Order: sequence, then structure tokens, then C-alpha cells
Amino acid sequence: MMVPRQSKGCASDPTFNDSESEFATSQPAQVEIDAWAEREHKRRQAWLNGPGVVERLDWAERHCRDIDATGGIDIEAEAEAWKEREHKRRQAWLNGPSEQERLEWARQHRRRSMGGPVVAPTDDEVAAWAEHEGRRRRAWAEGPTEQEKIEWAREHSRSAGTSIPPWSAFRASTFGEIPFDEAEELLGRWARQAELASKGLVYSLIETPLYFWSQWLDAGRRWEEGSYRPYRRARVRFYD
Repeated sequence: MMVPRQSKGCASDPTFNDSESEFATSQPAQVEIDAWAEREHKRRQAWLNGPGVVERLDWAERHCRDIDATGGIDIEAEAEAWKEREHKRRQAWLNGPSEQERLEWARQHRRRSMGGPVVAPTDDEVAAWAEHEGRRRRAWAEGPTEQEKIEWAREHSRSAGTSIPPWSAFRASTFGEIPFDEAEELLGRWARQAELASKGLVYSLIETPLYFWSQWLDAGRRWEEGSYRPYRRARVRFYD
């Protein structure tokens, strides 16, 4: 009779230590989850209060590239006006769906009746959705729910034995005393710049050879024009 070989790391093995398994994972501690929830709550409140410094810089970079050519535009005033408009938009978003959002939701949720034409949601259905969406947005502003915390902990579980420095240590060593919201925005900005740089590199690798090729063609044409031009003999004037 063949005796089934006990697999390594079997729970019935008294010498088995689950933390030593390469497949074992450790969940973030409750204090880490609570710290993330507090940071996320502050981030959401900061978003509702209006664009931060990094957001204004990004907006200025996207919308004012031709500032030197146009002239006479106060970039600080333009950015401040955009900040006010964006702040009002975010507060309006918190209060619930706008009329345009309701119309868009109704358009997307049209349904076809049995053998009949397409039927749009009723006014009561649209109003019920708007009320539910408004509650959802206000709950979002209050911070992560228990389900969000569970999902965050699952996504940030790590293999046992790995050394992953906590975010607080990374932020302190990288950003010093910069507030969390500003540090997070800076990370997003750096990620966006890295993405643009990689795209620019690919574009340059494609376009640069074509550019030099066209320059060489133009230089060759100029050389031919100068080399094959008919020779004109200079007229010598004789004096009596």
C-alpha cells in the first residue's frame, strides 16, 4: 500500500510554521488600516475644498503653454479663477446629480418594452437614483466604509517575511515634513511626468531618424545644385 507523502507545510505537521511558508501572507495591522482610513478621509475632504497647489500647477501647464506667445495674461489670476470654478463644481457634485447627470443616466438606462418602443425611466425612477447617488457621494466624503477598509487590507497584504517599509517611513525619508496630501499629489505628478517622458522618448526614437534623413536629403540637393551649376567665365576688361 502506498502511503501518501505528507506535503511540506501541512497543517497537521506540529513543526510547521505558517509564517515560514513562502505562500503565507500577513494582513496589515488594524492601526495601519485606521491610519490609511484617516489619510483617505483627509484626502477626500481636501479634494472637496478645491484644487491644491499641485493641481493648479498641472492646470497651468496644460492650459497655458502659449502664455509667452499670447502675452498680457496673468497666469496667477487665471489659475485662481479656475480654482474657484472647480471648487464650486466639486461642492455641487457633493450635493447630488445635476440635471445633466440625470438626463445622461436616463439615456443610458432606457429599456425596450415587450415588443414595443424603447421606454425611458420614469421621473420617479430618476429621482430615486439621484437620491441614492447623493447619499453615496456624501457617504464617500465621510471616509472609507468598512468594505473599503477590508478591500484595502486585502490589496496591501504582503508575503510573510518580506520587508516593506511603512508609508510613514517612506514619506518621512522622501518628503520630510510635507503634508500627506501634498506628498501624494507630488507622487502623482512625478508619475505623470515619467509617463510623458517615456512617450516622448518613443516619439523621438521614431521621428529623429526621419528628421535627420530629411536634413541629409536637403543638404545633398544643395550640394548638387552648387556642384553642377554651369561655370561662368569671368569677363576681363582690357584698358587701352
